[in-house]
Amino acid sequence: MSSQTDSYSRDWQLLAKKFKRNPYFTLSPTIEPTLAGVLFKPALHKVIPFASVFAAFGAAAIILPLCFGIDLIATCILIPFGSLFVVGALSILLRCRQILFDSRSKEMAVFYGLYPFSKHVRLPTRDIQVQLSVNTANTAAARPGQTCIELCLPDPDQPKIRLRVSQKRASLLPTYEKLGELLSGHAVDKTLVRIQPDYGPDIEVSKTPMSPASSANFRNTRLVVRKANTALIAPTLGSRALFLFFFVMGTIGLILSIKSLFDMDIPGIFLGFIVGSVFFLIGLFGLLGKLGTKPMIFDRQQGRMIQKGQKPDIFSGTVGVPLDDIAALQICSHFESGQEAGDSYVSYQLNVILREPPGQRINLMDHGVEYDLRADAKRLAEFLNKPLLDHTADSN
Repeated sequence: MSSQTDSYSRDWQLLAKKFKRNPYFTLSPTIEPTLAGVLFKPALHKVIPFASVFAAFGAAAIILPLCFGIDLIATCILIPFGSLFVVGALSILLRCRQILFDSRSKEMAVFYGLYPFSKHVRLPTRDIQVQLSVNTANTAAARPGQTCIELCLPDPDQPKIRLRVSQKRASLLPTYEKLGELLSGHAVDKTLVRIQPDYGPDIEVSKTPMSPASSANFRNTRLVVRKANTALIAPTLGSRALFLFFFVMGTIGLILSIKSLFDMDIPGIFLGFIVGSVFFLIGLFGLLGKLGTKPMIFDRQQGRMIQKGQKPDIFSGTVGVPLDDIAALQICSHFESGQEAGDSYVSYQLNVILREPPGQRINLMDHGVEYDLRADAKRLAEFLNKPLLDHTADSN
């Protein structure tokens, strides 16, 4: 019995080590009932496009020097470079990552390696639990705030096997629910928390960050208490200045493209028009509040939360959300990656949790200056007399 337990522990740790840096499934797997059991495998219609792009780049890099007589130095660079891409495409297609569940023997087989040399490990499922959680560390496998599906054992000292990582919790739910069914209900969703409002039934709230309309590594919004009964979340001066800069530069680009039209400068026309249009539209939409920068007003006298310029509801005829429908405020965090390592940062969110519909959230702020966001969140919670929930410990 002891030897079986030791073998089980070794196999588990082997799988956890192999998939520590990268999750087992890169994309959502397909679930296929077979005569041998229920099979989880990569979705080919999602995998093949990636492999095709790798193969096309690799083939082009190999064929070009052979067909067009490129000089020797370029040939020595392109052919190995192309070969790496072709090998990468083959490894994507031939990578064997499948999990087979056998309900009769209460076992699962986890496959890894490349065809036709793939290996597998058989594990009894009686003690295995599937867990849906919010990632807490910045690792190669997952960023803070991302949702993860993991297999774990009752022993907390044993590592977890990470199956799938995604920014969106909803995309992981079908896989999580099916795994929970196959593991006899041994499933724990740690992305939800139950809160008790000051009145009414308990509410389940997601601890995962919302998809932000606009996030920045600087303070782009702030809380302003104008009167005793009115508070406003509005863009900062720096945010407005940034959008004004885009607007002015875009306008200059469009003017230069018109000048190039009279000079018959074709490259200048296209360059000025394309770049100018992009800058102009970003600046215009930002100044108009279409990029998550439209002010949000909290009016205690009217008892409503209203977004500036919001139209009345077509069913009730009212504008905004009653302040009594706000159950709590929530702070979350998520990782924003830049083009370079120094551009990446942790962004903090302030969300409103509604009582109706239960657990629905509205994003108020999203930026990377933690101290300022926490200060604004505390002031707003005191202004509204609502609890402030800190879920950054779960998402960062």
